[in-house]
Amino acid sequence: DFFLTLPAEIQLIWSRQLTGSSMILIMSRYSLLLAQVFQLIFNIKLPGQTLTDTSCSAAYLISQISYDTTEVAVKLLSILRVYALFGQRRSLLILLCPFIIATLEMSAYPAFLPLIHCIDCSIFLMLVVRLLFTGNISSGQLIYILVVVISPLLRLIFDSIIFILTLIKTAGYIMQSRKSGTHGIAEVVLRDGQ
Repeated sequence: DFFLTLPAEIQLIWSRQLTGSSMILIMSRYSLLLAQVFQLIFNIKLPGQTLTDTSCSAAYLISQISYDTTEVAVKLLSILRVYALFGQRRSLLILLCPFIIATLEMSAYPAFLPLIHCIDCSIFLMLVVRLLFTGNISSGQLIYILVVVISPLLRLIFDSIIFILTLIKTAGYIMQSRKSGTHGIAEVVLRDGQ
């Protein structure tokens, strides 16, 4: 993907003055690349290579921060798209920006907890059962449960809002173009995949 889109990126992004949105695009592309490189380091052991706990933790932490940076950048680009589609309504920014902050916080927290480095379903289920039946868990374990449950829910809610808003606007553009007897760009894009 990087090599296929690199010529267009050089022409459209690097050869022009950088704007806020182009910086966010660059951040999303290259933080993902960095995360993937560190995932390779983290997951592939070469013959004769020994990875210490410290180097594994560092590779994991850099990879996680890079993935989180990518996620925030993609969310920002999604918000900018919806913001533009809806005529730059500030109310949409007020609605959507807290999701970025909450998602970032939920994503960053596990990176600094040794317990959450590898989300083990059996540990999670054991903690939930203990919470439900005895109520006897530490505050750190409760935070662990909340992070594991809330983080995906926040992502799902955010993505659903973005999808629904985009769908509403796209459907509106299609109906408007059909009333005027033309084929709008939204209809062409939707038809392109068929």
